[in-house]
Amino acid sequence: MMKLWLIGLGLLIWLAAFVSSKWLSQRAIRFWLGSLGLMIFLTGALTGPLAQAWAQVLARVVGGVGTLSGCYTSAAGAPLLNIPGPTGLSILAVDYECTGLMESIVYLGLLWFFPLYTWRQRVKWTVIGLGWLALANVLRLTVVALLLATQGSAAFWWAHALVGRGLFYGLIIPLYYYVFTKAQLTRPGTVRFNYGGKQ
Repeated sequence: MMKLWLIGLGLLIWLAAFVSSKWLSQRAIRFWLGSLGLMIFLTGALTGPLAQAWAQVLARVVGGVGTLSGCYTSAAGAPLLNIPGPTGLSILAVDYECTGLMESIVYLGLLWFFPLYTWRQRVKWTVIGLGWLALANVLRLTVVALLLATQGSAAFWWAHALVGRGLFYGLIIPLYYYVFTKAQLTRPGTVRFNYGGKQ
């Protein structure tokens, strides 16, 4: 109950600060104030039961891929993957870090206060972006599980920290480029170049 009260109070303070910042002429301050506030709020709101439920969903989906491939399975009732390998059984726990919720929160915080989009475009990019992030995360966890199944538990560190994260963030870069960078480069009047002092 205390956590809910603190989240509500923090949300009110953030909204008051954001609304009062409307009179600032600096759009960057409003963007960062709005983005960081939403990220902090979502981080507090998307922990506990919601994060555990999403971890269960991810474990089931990735476990389904493992069942189809015959390499590993998901555990019943827990966000765990049972991965038999050459060095014995490995158990991969899908915890908060593995859910991709942090990356989704950052994406939403940046998107919803990005000044180039309308409300309709933000809703569209929310659906597309969250779907993209979820699929990238499923692919990451699947690759990690398959590497553990073929290489054994000794491969956990490099499979998880190097290959899995590299793949996940490599798949996120095109999304960020298209949603944030390309939107600025292709919209007339958003980017000004100065060639030799001529406007």
